Amino acid sequence: MSITYAEARHILHDEALQHRDSIRASSETIPLKFSVNRIVKDAYDSPIYTPRWDTSAMDGYALRSEETQLASEDNPVTFRVVGTVAAGDEPLIVPGNAHTCVEIMTGARFPTVSSGKPFDCCVRIEDTSAVESTEDPKERLVRVSKPARHNQHKRIAGEDFAIGSRIIDSYTTIRPNHVMALASVGCTELTVLPKPRIALFSTGAELIVTSNTAQYVPDTNGPYLSTVLESLGYEVEFLGIIDDNPTATVQKILECQLQHYDVVITTGAVSAGRFDCVRQALEKLNADILFHHVAMRPGHPALFARLPDSSQQRATPFFGLPGNPVAAAACFRFLVLPYLRTLLFQQAETPITATLRLDVSDDERIKNASNKQVRFPQQADIFRAGQILPSSSPDREVRLIQDHSPGKIRPFVEADCWIHIRREVASLSDGDIVHVFPMV
Repeated sequence: MSITYAEARHILHDEALQHRDSIRASSETIPLKFSVNRIVKDAYDSPIYTPRWDTSAMDGYALRSEETQLASEDNPVTFRVVGTVAAGDEPLIVPGNAHTCVEIMTGARFPTVSSGKPFDCCVRIEDTSAVESTEDPKERLVRVSKPARHNQHKRIAGEDFAIGSRIIDSYTTIRPNHVMALASVGCTELTVLPKPRIALFSTGAELIVTSNTAQYVPDTNGPYLSTVLESLGYEVEFLGIIDDNPTATVQKILECQLQHYDVVITTGAVSAGRFDCVRQALEKLNADILFHHVAMRPGHPALFARLPDSSQQRATPFFGLPGNPVAAAACFRFLVLPYLRTLLFQQAETPITATLRLDVSDDERIKNASNKQVRFPQQADIFRAGQILPSSSPDREVRLIQDHSPGKIRPFVEADCWIHIRREVASLSDGDIVHVFPMV
């Protein structure tokens, strides 16, 4: 008996909510440089102002802008250089005499004047010219040939981050741009959620190398799901291939429970064939099967269960995914990944909207070119691989990949997104708006 895709998502959401408190309790503190792709436990606010002081945005000269207002190529204004300051130097204090300036480097703290108005701008070195003093050969003079603006090339203290500015919210996936911001305010380590430990198996005697190598079929799902999980920041262990019998399956699952994995995933052997032994193995283990068969295409045989451990202290979530590669990919993207996101306190993913573009050659069910339309069975949610089209239009456009057989990989290579067609949608026409999810 199939359940709807929405019902399956509801079950997965509730299960993840029950498990995620243990995930939060197992948080760890790690160096900032190792934090990319991890999920931060708590929000982080800036403890300082950045920049901490008024600093220069350019190499040039700090001076008073009002003293340059009459400057021109024909009538340049001359300034006497009374000091030099570089980034990291101690604060420089200079007299506040008229038409004086300080040579200043990018990132250097603006000098303080002991009397009079402060220096309020920086004139780039390229916009000045050095001249010799006729009175003192050691004296440094520069000329400015155009007016400067107040606060020109000057970074004001706190204009980037103020004390208390939010840099990253709790339960956010840390990206390199977060690392840049956090490092700029002196953060060197973060408390993050643990990486869920995921056990992964493929099933099928045809995947096992034996003396009869002519019958060997390469394992596709194991390498694919391993790399996807690793790219998303999870700790995954591919534990090999299970033969087509319940006893072997039971043994492998028991070994997983002893290792206390957070999630167990198998691919294959969840349909109704003679050698589809995953459900039988779960029943031998007294697992609580929460659903088996979901009204979704591809991926109808998908299974989700709880595996009780020997101490009965916790249940381990178990996903049985179909063996067809594209079906396994769809079930991972739209069943497993939402579960993992909820487990790690992530918000539900928001789809991207795009305009569907159809062509007569796109699908055998498109009837004619003048009324481009493709029909879908209403009893299931459909997940079709798609391709974002290059377009001069500001609106994103997408097309369906033509061959959507769940066992064919070559058409899947062309895809860069999934298109979700909800079960109540009977047909789509050229120009309709659809929901798109990026490939992972």
